[in-house]
Amino acid sequence: ETGLNIKIEKLGYQFAYQPKAVTYHIIPPHRTTQNYLNTRMNNQGNCDSYTAYRSKRPGSVELIRNSVADLIRVPKIYLKAFLQKIDGDDHWHMTRAYASYYGSRSKYALRLVYDRSFRNMVLKNDWLNE
Repeated sequence: ETGLNIKIEKLGYQFAYQPKAVTYHIIPPHRTTQNYLNTRMNNQGNCDSYTAYRSKRPGSVELIRNSVADLIRVPKIYLKAFLQKIDGDDHWHMTRAYASYYGSRSKYALRLVYDRSFRNMVLKNDWLNE
């Protein structure tokens, strides 16, 4: 929804968060596995990296710094998830998925530094008319 919200805002419209809104989701069983959650968070890391790069256009040094910071988080997150699992804390599933998120962000940032064609693709504004 982030990309859609950015477009809505650029058109001059407003949107808001409504905490009392209720949304119901039907979640099929295959979307309740650890593998699915890891993949979903990996994809979210890619999406968040894409949005951040397009809005801030950081240089190579900042991208490398961000990549290293995200990469350093990954083993710490694995350890936290492991300890949560040992303690019987069911939140370990989501914690583990965040390792995928930050690993993805780290790879994405480095790819932006070293892959010019990828960087150009990310900066494309109109996919239909180019």
